[in-house]
Amino acid sequence: MNGVTEELVDKYTPKTLRAFKDWVGDKWVILYEVMGSLLYPRPIKKAFLLTDAEDRHGMGDTGKSTFIRYLRRALGSENTSGCLPT
Repeated sequence: MNGVTEELVDKYTPKTLRAFKDWVGDKWVILYEVMGSLLYPRPIKKAFLLTDAEDRHGMGDTGKSTFIRYLRRALGSENTSGCLPT
């Protein structure tokens, strides 16, 4: 994130920063980058995959679903889509 510091993010989105740090530790910037890419007016041809850390594999409660709900809420459900597992 060019020019964006933890101090700036904490000033404007402290709860989000705390949640992101709880989920991914020092890689919190990546979650902000995902959010930013979704808000960019022209499509960005990138994909992201949410996975558990090796030490948390299969344990759940890692924030993946919460992050997806957060994005759906920020974007509006009418601007999102998904598929159900078969």
